[in-house]
Amino acid sequence: MRWNIERITFYSHDGRRRDIVLTPGSVNIITGASGTGKSALIRAIDYCLGSKDCDLPEHVKIHASAVAVLWTNGEANLLTARIIPPSGQATSTRMFVAFGAEISLPDRVEDLPGSCNLATARVEIQRAFGIGDVTQDVSKGRSKPERISIRHITPYLFLSKSVIDSETILFHGMDNKEKAEGIIGSMPYFLGAMDEESIDTEKRLKQLRKALESELARMSSRDAELDVLKQRALSLLGEAAQCGIAPTAAQDSNLDSLLNDLNLVAQWSPSATPLQDDSALTGLYDAKAAALSEIAELRRQRRIVAETVQYASGFSDTVSRQLRKVAIVETLNPSSMHETCPVCLQHTTAAPEMLTLIRQSAEKLKKERTVTSHQRPRLEGQIEALNQEIEALTGQLRSIDNQISSLISAADDSKRLADNTQRAVRVVGRVSYFLEAFKQRSHEPNKRLSEIEAEISDLEANYDPEYKELRLRTAESEISRSATDIIKPLPTEPPCTGAEIQFLSKKPDIVLVQPSTKRIVRFGSIGSDQNYLAIHLALIFAIQRFLKETAAPVPGVVVVDQVSRPYFPSDDETDEINLDQESEDEDTRALKRHFDFLFSEVAREQDLQIVVLEHAYFAEDPRYTSSTKYRWTKASGEKLIPRDWPIVEANKSRSR
Repeated sequence: MRWNIERITFYSHDGRRRDIVLTPGSVNIITGASGTGKSALIRAIDYCLGSKDCDLPEHVKIHASAVAVLWTNGEANLLTARIIPPSGQATSTRMFVAFGAEISLPDRVEDLPGSCNLATARVEIQRAFGIGDVTQDVSKGRSKPERISIRHITPYLFLSKSVIDSETILFHGMDNKEKAEGIIGSMPYFLGAMDEESIDTEKRLKQLRKALESELARMSSRDAELDVLKQRALSLLGEAAQCGIAPTAAQDSNLDSLLNDLNLVAQWSPSATPLQDDSALTGLYDAKAAALSEIAELRRQRRIVAETVQYASGFSDTVSRQLRKVAIVETLNPSSMHETCPVCLQHTTAAPEMLTLIRQSAEKLKKERTVTSHQRPRLEGQIEALNQEIEALTGQLRSIDNQISSLISAADDSKRLADNTQRAVRVVGRVSYFLEAFKQRSHEPNKRLSEIEAEISDLEANYDPEYKELRLRTAESEISRSATDIIKPLPTEPPCTGAEIQFLSKKPDIVLVQPSTKRIVRFGSIGSDQNYLAIHLALIFAIQRFLKETAAPVPGVVVVDQVSRPYFPSDDETDEINLDQESEDEDTRALKRHFDFLFSEVAREQDLQIVVLEHAYFAEDPRYTSSTKYRWTKASGEKLIPRDWPIVEANKSRSR
């Protein structure tokens, strides 16, 4: 027997409890006025199946402290209970889960067995229902896969008031984008297209294919990296060749050859560089300075002597000119010059004295010229001697300069050798770093690649990716056929009447195929609340039939919130609607056909439990009256939560 609900229990704050007792394998009807708490039963069951939030009505939150659902499969019971959060608090993570043959509901919240947190409770309920530890496919928009959980079975259990005649929502929970992704992703599992083993295989294949793609990309990147490394190796060997510590590498050399050459470079060590003695160079510079100083002094002396020679030559010329001027005195007779000047022939008494003085001056000039004539060769000889000394010192200076140039050249060679050694040391350092970095990289991915390819090959040999699609198409086909059979006796209008239902699980979606024209009618274009009611009923019970046939881990329970909604719309003031034979009209007859189907479906499936929350009440239908568990009418004043239950203030915390 599939799991059914035996009872739903609410606990008050003062130790009382309210039991909603249901009959497994049958139709259970709860009728009554609006606002009596009928719709809260779906939310209570959902809350005890580990929903994220507590959507119970405010009236329930302030009067009840906990809610419990007792499930049975004929052999064992499963208790799922949960603390109700106070008003203003979104939810409670405290739950109670107990499984066994003798499990029953205690009278007090404090005695509920199996206290645990929300996550643990979900796992325990899943285990009891038979849901495996599997991960669904990653839906579009999801960043990571989600585990299939108890939260994914609710679309097959509830036809809530927002769904039952909706023209946009196909399943309970599909109006929430996040929930919808989980429902769609888990559907192949519940429809039997995949089991735990195939899901694990598919998941592993996806992981391996992703790893294979990554490995291939890494190999492609590795090839590009190796090319960069080769160019770097060539560049380092080129630098080493410039330093003279490696031969020039050929551009077409392979990387292994280049690495061998670089390893040889890394083993190079510098030889000792001879030290340069600067004392000899200092002495030469001192000798050069002394020679330059001495040459400068000789040149000064030569300049003085030359100036003297030049002065003497000028003096000699002057004396000669003066002598020529006074040479006339040699021709004059002093005796004839007593009173007459020999030059101007004028009368003078001083002529003889003047002639004497002139002759004396001429004699002195002759002596001076003689002296000058004797000194000039000596001075010229002195200049020649100075020139010889200067030339000798100049030769010595050239020798000193040559020695200095030689020592400087040697020093430059030594410096170049030292600089080249330092450069070579730096190159060797970079080569060593390059080789060390190269060793730390993994350049042999072929082994990992072959392992991945081998595992993919083994898994693909035992897993056909098309098998999932085939099974899913088969499930869709069987559900579509059942839904088409179910909808035939239900009241519908064109284009639904006589049409074939096609269920598409991937969206999920429903389309109608016209029998004669084969024209496709989309779900949103079907029209008529009556049609949408019939389609939702046909689909959920067709799925329930399939779930039973495939022994899917989903309870055989369907909770329907107001089948009469399209025929007798209600508001908050609507009381129970009594329908009898005298007041029977077209809508009543149509509604009755829906209930005829529900009763026949329970009889057909036997372990299927249907819970109907209704306004309508067929007082003269014995099947209906015997299946009605509770009537919460305005006249009776009965409700889901008794009126005399105490209220807990919104800001009062609960210690339980």
